[in-house]
Amino acid sequence: MPDFKARTLQRGTYVPRGPNVITTIFKNHFEDFKDNYQSKLEDTSADYRLEHIAKQVEGLVVCGDYTRGMARIQCTNSECKHQYFRPFSCKKFGICPSCAQKRAILFGEHVVNDVLLKLPHRQFVFTFPKMLRVYFKNNKLFAEMAQVINSIILDYYKALKGKNIKTACVMAYQSFGEFARFNPHYHTLLMEGCFDEHGKFHYIPIKNIKHMTEYFRKRIIQYFLKTERINQDLARNLLSWKHSGFSIDNSVLLYPHDDKAKEALAQYMARYSVSLGKIVYEPVKGKILLHTKYNKYFKENLKVFKAEEFIAQLTQHVPPPRMRVIRYYGLYSSRSRQKWKEWNYVSQHAPDGWKNVHQENDAADEKDDITENETTVAFSGKSTWARLIAKVYEVDPLACTRCGGEMKVVAVIMDYVEVEKILRHLVKAGKSPPGVCVDELGMVS
Repeated sequence: MPDFKARTLQRGTYVPRGPNVITTIFKNHFEDFKDNYQSKLEDTSADYRLEHIAKQVEGLVVCGDYTRGMARIQCTNSECKHQYFRPFSCKKFGICPSCAQKRAILFGEHVVNDVLLKLPHRQFVFTFPKMLRVYFKNNKLFAEMAQVINSIILDYYKALKGKNIKTACVMAYQSFGEFARFNPHYHTLLMEGCFDEHGKFHYIPIKNIKHMTEYFRKRIIQYFLKTERINQDLARNLLSWKHSGFSIDNSVLLYPHDDKAKEALAQYMARYSVSLGKIVYEPVKGKILLHTKYNKYFKENLKVFKAEEFIAQLTQHVPPPRMRVIRYYGLYSSRSRQKWKEWNYVSQHAPDGWKNVHQENDAADEKDDITENETTVAFSGKSTWARLIAKVYEVDPLACTRCGGEMKVVAVIMDYVEVEKILRHLVKAGKSPPGVCVDELGMVS
């Protein structure tokens, strides 16, 4: 697990991106994967329909493709007029690493600014034995297991402080482990304590993790037995194992005002299934080398895949349509957050973003003229993509690299003829954008 301290990145000049290695692999090998899907790879990608995967890939392979349209960004300084072009994103978060990173960053911001109370939190990671993991390829089990885990947490706090308590957690489902193997587990950002019926907060660290793990095992086996996914004999067998395969890790503590650590952990919970920096692609051989830290269990730090096998490994983690892999419970549910304003004992611990929004709304309600408030809202929504780039790379893509002036989007170009005309001009001028193939434009490189 990574260190959730703030990372320092070196400043530099923003350069619009080109296709990443995942995009290239899918462009070159997805058709072969589809041809072999039914005969060889169906088990690996069971319950994830090829039609849904294909739609995701259609977006992935054109993500960042300049020939599909682009935005013109120009310096507002009339004496400079420096400009560059930026392609569009696909927003296929389940399969596109670039778009998944944007979503993870936005999720981290949302959790810190609008959700997590300024109280102690701890991460709990719930994992399952290999024998039960195959059942998680049933789409219905995602939400059902999240509810069971949340009820386990509630049972613990109720046993300690009574029935009328309020606690909260954010839960994220991840289906991948080392080398993108199928390893379903849940990351839970748990408020380490609860409010009693009088609104008093009680800090309750769950210290007996061994006892909680055993309760977790019994509840999950009971649930699988009740839903007839396993029989009595298998249930008894699972209960008799000395090393059960059920585990809970709660080693990461988050202090009330450590927003950087909270944001980093939230991003980790919403991350992509593999790190691009760990992938080496050999296009001639059609092989992918996936590096990672040495794993004592698997006794390796490098795995070699054929391209089709690698695609099968990744696509098994593409969530089905409309599936929520991140859920909010207790005081963090959307229904409860709407009531924070009524609960002073909660709102006094609310995150800064929530307080700012509600203070602004209260101030606006007292004014007849709300023009000032409208301006504030409009400014807060300014160029999300530019803000994310500045946050990740510490480079402002809307700051002119020539004069330092402000840049803005002056045009969105979708017409194919106009796009090709611009790209041809840029290639001839020696300013070809990343990933633009001169052959596809009918030009000799």
